[in-house]
Amino acid sequence: ASTINELAQSSSASEPYLMEFASRLGGVGASAGMTQAQLLGIASVMDQNKVNVEKGATAMQNILNALFADTAKMAKGAGLDVQQFTALLKKDANEAMLTFLEALNSKGGMDGIAPVLKELGMSGAGVTQTLTTLAARTDQLRSTQEQAAAAFAAGNSVVKEAAVANDTAAAKLEKAQNRLNDLRVQLGGAVLPVVVSCMDVMTKAGTVLQLLVQHIARN
Repeated sequence: ASTINELAQSSSASEPYLMEFASRLGGVGASAGMTQAQLLGIASVMDQNKVNVEKGATAMQNILNALFADTAKMAKGAGLDVQQFTALLKKDANEAMLTFLEALNSKGGMDGIAPVLKELGMSGAGVTQTLTTLAARTDQLRSTQEQAAAAFAAGNSVVKEAAVANDTAAAKLEKAQNRLNDLRVQLGGAVLPVVVSCMDVMTKAGTVLQLLVQHIARN
């Protein structure tokens, strides 16, 4: 919650996008050894750059699956050393993905990346948009993931946000109204026995007065 709040408050990324992306990619990301903070960092960059959440999440699933299933092919396609990339993928899947993206970016823009993706059999519209977007923004992606990791470790962003919301004029008015309601209930509880006793006395007095009037009328 703190990570989502931190990323949403510091950029144009939205909380619903971040939550949906994380839920869609959670299983594959966990299998690959990626953290929630890393996945949310990817989601933030994608949302800021207008990549549809469904297409983006599906594309990332396909990319991660391809990196593990066809490691040698993916490494060669991006121009990376196969052995080094394989070792890095086993050690740190997120860093391997970033390295793959940086290698793609070195090919140039869409003109350079599109032929590589076609050769790798990953030329779908969603995959192409996702990879070209992330490849062109690896610095932003690294910094956003670092920010997400720090927010996840601290775990207090959502508490600070609640404190700010709790200190607004509307919140103060609501708290004052709640205190007044509590006081009304407490006061009612204290006064009720007195009121009941007074009503009992008035009822008995009325009964005595009625008998007295009747006696006078008869005599």
